[in-house]
Amino acid sequence: MELLHEEDFSELPEQSNHKWLELQKVVSSRFKSATEAGDESAQLSMRYMDLIATLAAEHKVGGIQVPSNGTLDDRLAQFEILTERAKAKIWSTGLPEYPLGRVRLANDVKSTILSLAAEIEQQLDGLEVCERRRTLAHKRLEAFRKEINQPQTRVGAALQQLAPVATVLAMATTTLAQGLDAAAEIQRLLGAEQLEASQPELRLTEEEKNYSCPLHRSKLKVRSNLKKAS
Repeated sequence: MELLHEEDFSELPEQSNHKWLELQKVVSSRFKSATEAGDESAQLSMRYMDLIATLAAEHKVGGIQVPSNGTLDDRLAQFEILTERAKAKIWSTGLPEYPLGRVRLANDVKSTILSLAAEIEQQLDGLEVCERRRTLAHKRLEAFRKEINQPQTRVGAALQQLAPVATVLAMATTTLAQGLDAAAEIQRLLGAEQLEASQPELRLTEEEKNYSCPLHRSKLKVRSNLKKAS
């Protein structure tokens, strides 16, 4: 089966590494569906790893290479760990390119984010890491939830609290992919809320730019004179 289609390249994020995140998610989903349907051929597994690694190179995502030692199952497991670590590194160090101000989160969005945070908390409890690292991650997650529960959330502060948690999750095996996906979904939700909140300000800025143009000011003056005359 084809793991990547031409239409998958439409409506991708602006940032190169975030483009890879979206494409990797699509390819991984199709690969998982194929294997669950009984297509567990070595050729498909190799094509999957080669495709993800090629996309990573094209979008300047480091740390992704196809392992060369071990059985195919072992190599695939190693590759999934490398992929999850690369994803977590992007989420933890590369915040989306949007203004990070204060936002009054919609109730349904806040509820979804807190539910995703609960999923991450459960994942943290299952990590095979030292207790100190786990405790620090829980403290970060609690600070994140506190920020989300504010009347107006500081998006940047919330994401900065979440970033180290995503890094800790990256140390685990591929069974923690759900927790990493939860971190990415939280980031997406906060970005969408921030953009929606900033739209009136962006429109005002555009109007101010137009008014600074002599031709636009002249048109406004003509309209004003016409209104007075009528």
